[in-house]
Amino acid sequence: MRAPSRILTLLLGTMMFSVALAGCLGGDDTDDSDGGGGGGGGDDFADSDGDGVVDVIDQCPNTPTGTEVEWTGCPVEGGEGGEGGEGGEGGEGGEGGEGGTTDVDVDGDGVVDGDDQCPDTPAGIEVDSTGCAVISDGDGDGVADTLDQCPDTPAGSAVDATGCIPDTDGDGVPDSDDLCPDTPAGTTVDGTGCEEFIGTTEIAKIGLLLPETGAYSNTSDDIQNAVQLAIDEINSLQNRYDFELLTTDTESDPSRARVAAWQLTDEGVAGIIGGSTYNIVYNALEKPKETSTPMITFAFDSASLTTLDDDGLVWRIVPSETSEAAALAVYADIREVENIGIIHVDTAYGNVYADAFTDAIGSEMICGRESFTLNVVDVSQQVVTIGDAGCRAVLIVGN
Repeated sequence: MRAPSRILTLLLGTMMFSVALAGCLGGDDTDDSDGGGGGGGGDDFADSDGDGVVDVIDQCPNTPTGTEVEWTGCPVEGGEGGEGGEGGEGGEGGEGGEGGTTDVDVDGDGVVDGDDQCPDTPAGIEVDSTGCAVISDGDGDGVADTLDQCPDTPAGSAVDATGCIPDTDGDGVPDSDDLCPDTPAGTTVDGTGCEEFIGTTEIAKIGLLLPETGAYSNTSDDIQNAVQLAIDEINSLQNRYDFELLTTDTESDPSRARVAAWQLTDEGVAGIIGGSTYNIVYNALEKPKETSTPMITFAFDSASLTTLDDDGLVWRIVPSETSEAAALAVYADIREVENIGIIHVDTAYGNVYADAFTDAIGSEMICGRESFTLNVVDVSQQVVTIGDAGCRAVLIVGN
């Protein structure tokens, strides 16, 4: 028994002895079976389980005999078992009491307190082997399911504390899909998050320069299908404009591109998509410049397009070779790649790319440079030469 309970036991024992003595000295010898005056004490100091803690404060009133207890009357955690009782005349001694229990589970989560790292878990919460709540995140957005108000957020989406994709202007369209993220409160919006148009839908024509015949004709169908898919998607999200696609054949010929662009501008297109080579775009630009019609090209990355005299009307969606090379040089620097050999196709593209990469990363990082003829697929000899130069890495710029 620990010190506080020992002192308490001695104190209570002294008080009980004093009361009993007073009853003996001051009480009437006459047997008063009718409950008349007598000095006998009541049950205030009863200790039913004999653990030294009176019943009125004993929180564990049925402790096995001899068990070491706390001042509360409950077993000391890990305490020793009590001794067996003495045998009566002709009988055997009683069995020893059990040791102090270690199976207490205050929060009732199924994990005993000795192993419970979260001893105050609310009732009904699923816990793991440590006694702490199991954190489930079904959509993997970093917000536990118990707090997630949008439990099926698409993978990779940025979410707020509620597990939902933010909607800054509160128009009901998530920021990730909202083309008008600052719509005034109360505005009725369409599927794009922009103000819903009420009125007559305006037809907007989009021109497409296609290599339907000639050297690049094998790409024609794929280009047209991709552009049409984009237009259908835009039309489904709004009703202010009804976009229509008009096509014309460049015959994969720069000299034909000028005529094709004239045909589209005469049809009143709002913009022109296409141009499979730099020369096609260059020759097609005359009429669009005259009518201030924007052009978007998707098929080439010539650096020459950057300096084209286009009045800011020509846009590209493929970065130039100089931009690609500069980005790759940054990556190589981050990865601490050194002694780099360059093997490139011997064309304007390949030479510009190799020069741009060397300028961006520094010539001291380049240990060798080899070229190969356009359409050649076997560059094993160039690889051997680069290896013999002591290069530890190689950049190959293909066709």
